[in-house]
Amino acid sequence: LPAVQGLTAAETGTLAHQVFRFLDLPALVDDPSITSLETQLDLLEAHGILRPETRPVIGPMKESFLQFFRSPIAARMRRAELLGHLYREMPFTIAIPACELGSGATGLAPDDRVLVQGMIDIWFREDTRAVLVDFKTDRITGSQEDRAHVLRERYRVQLDLYARAIRM
Repeated sequence: LPAVQGLTAAETGTLAHQVFRFLDLPALVDDPSITSLETQLDLLEAHGILRPETRPVIGPMKESFLQFFRSPIAARMRRAELLGHLYREMPFTIAIPACELGSGATGLAPDDRVLVQGMIDIWFREDTRAVLVDFKTDRITGSQEDRAHVLRERYRVQLDLYARAIRM
């Protein structure tokens, strides 16, 4: 997503997650138009999910939202949601061995366990597999392949923890 003037990167990410969490996925996959998106944003505002002052801030993100709802992964998520197999904003808590934290586990014995808590943006079941979707608002330059590599490396530990939580 593009940077939003006046917001920190963290604030931009929080706002984007808030919008993605509550938008009507099937409606926007079926009609990924600016009119449909505006209707959805109006509903979020009417229900107090979005504050009116956030609407101008969302403006630069709209085309990115629409690109997402036109994507193959959004269509797969829509199918999963209609089957009751899509899970949004799923909290998790897992205990992992301290030795898996590497040098970040100073002062802990290798057999100690560390409690990890988090929130999985979206995951869904598709056939016999679980598919994990984690929304990111990082600004990364380069080819699509380069950006994907950077994101995989940057968030590898986080995504591995999410995958472990889903398997539990």
